[in-house]
Amino acid sequence: MTSSSKSSTTRQRRAGRQGDEETKILFSEIAWNAPGGEELVKVKRKYDHAERNIKGTADAALSGQDAALEKKDGKFYFQIEGEEYVEGKDAEELNEEFNKGGLRS
Repeated sequence: MTSSSKSSTTRQRRAGRQGDEETKILFSEIAWNAPGGEELVKVKRKYDHAERNIKGTADAALSGQDAALEKKDGKFYFQIEGEEYVEGKDAEELNEEFNKGGLRS
């Protein structure tokens, strides 16, 4: 039988302003590590609030959603639970955080 470690956290990431873009994200997550190690293999996130304003236009695609982030073949894939894969700017930010180590490290 395989086991994994599990942790839970609530975080707020406020990326702030970058040019004409402002991002505010509030989520809680549960993360699983590989058995016997520290390698992250799975994350479940509940986005309480996710907002991106670009030049005055608001986008809140992940707000109120549950997301499953799972590592397969050395890369994380991002999916809204029960739906299709996350796309667009949200996918870019998650890719930067999990696959490139930018925000997660």
